[in-house]
Amino acid sequence: TVPEPNIMSWQVEPVTTSTSSIYMEATTAYDTQNGIEYYFQCTSGNGPDSDWQYSNIFEPNGLDMGTEYTYRTKARDTSGNLNETDWSIPETAITFKIFYEIADASAAVALAPGLFIVSDDETNKLRVYDVNNPGSTAIADAKIRDFLNIDPCHPETDIEGATWFNGRIFWIASHGRNRDGKFWYSRYQFFATTVTLVGNELNVTVDGNYTNLIDDLIAYDSVYNLGLAD
Repeated sequence: TVPEPNIMSWQVEPVTTSTSSIYMEATTAYDTQNGIEYYFQCTSGNGPDSDWQYSNIFEPNGLDMGTEYTYRTKARDTSGNLNETDWSIPETAITFKIFYEIADASAAVALAPGLFIVSDDETNKLRVYDVNNPGSTAIADAKIRDFLNIDPCHPETDIEGATWFNGRIFWIASHGRNRDGKFWYSRYQFFATTVTLVGNELNVTVDGNYTNLIDDLIAYDSVYNLGLAD
C-alpha cells in the first residue's frame, strides 16, 4: 500500500540558509511493513534533485546567489511494488544575496524599483545598490558626515534604522553608549534626508538633524510619568 500521508507534505518548507544553499524537510511518512524513501525534485531554478534517499531532509549546495529554487517532494515504500505517494505542493526559496563595499549594513530602504539605499553603523556614508545584481559593489554613494553633528575623535554615528515619511528618508542612530559605556555624541542623531538618484549620481540633502531626543524624552517623562527614564 501507499505510505501515509499518501499526498506528501512539508515538515519544513524550503528555506534559505546561505548564498548557495537551502534546507528542506519532508513530513515523515509511515508504512507498517516496509521502509520509506524520499525524493526531492527541483521544478524551477535548475537546482539538483536528491535521488531516492532514506533521509527526509535535503540540503542542496552549490546553488547560485540570489536565485529562486522551487522544490516538491514525495515518498515511496521499499516493497517490490515501490508504492509512491503523490507530490507535495511545490514551495520556493531564494538564496541570499551579497553586496560589497559595506561590512556592517544596519539600515536600508527601497529607493526605486530594484534599488535600495543603505547605511552601516560605522561609516558616515550612504550607498545605493541594484538588488537585481547580487555580488556587485554600490552603483552610487554619498558622504553625509559634513551635515551631521560629529565628534571628530569618535566619528561613528552608529545608524541603526531608516524609514520613508512624507517624501523623505529618516535615519536614526543608536542613541546608546559604546561598548565601554562611554557617551559619544556622534551616536545621538535623528535626521531627515532628501535623496535623488540621476544615473549614477547620488544627491543627498540633510534637511534637519535632531540631536536632543533622549533629553527631551526624559523631560517629557518627568511631566507625564510614563516610565521612560526607569
